[in-house]
Amino acid sequence: MVVNCTLPVSTHTLVVPCSVAYGSDLDQVERVAAEVAAEVVAATEGGLPERAPVARFSEFQDSGIGFNTVMWVKDYPARFLIRHHFIKALHARFARDGIEIPYPTRTVLMKGGNGG
Repeated sequence: MVVNCTLPVSTHTLVVPCSVAYGSDLDQVERVAAEVAAEVVAATEGGLPERAPVARFSEFQDSGIGFNTVMWVKDYPARFLIRHHFIKALHARFARDGIEIPYPTRTVLMKGGNGG
C-alpha cells in the first residue's frame, strides 16, 4: 500500500494526545491548550494559523482525563517540528499555570493483616 501525503491536498491535521489530573479546571485546560497551539502554529513554518486549533476531551484514563489538541499544518513534514514545539510550549505553560500532567499511580490493597 502506498499513501500519497500530498494529493488530493497537502494540508494535514496534527493531533497531539495529552492528559491532565482529575482535579484540573477543564475549561482552563481547553483554553490554554488551544492558545498554546495557536501560538506555535503561527510562529512555526508549516503551520496554518488561519485554521484555529482546538482541544477536545476524549476519555477518562486511569490517572487523568485525556484530551487531544488538533492543529492544521501545510504539509506532512511540518507535523514533526510543530508537534515538537507544541509539546515543549504546552509543558512550560502547564507548569506556569499550575496544571498538572498526571503520573500513573496504582493503589494496592492487601487482603488479611498477617503478611500472608
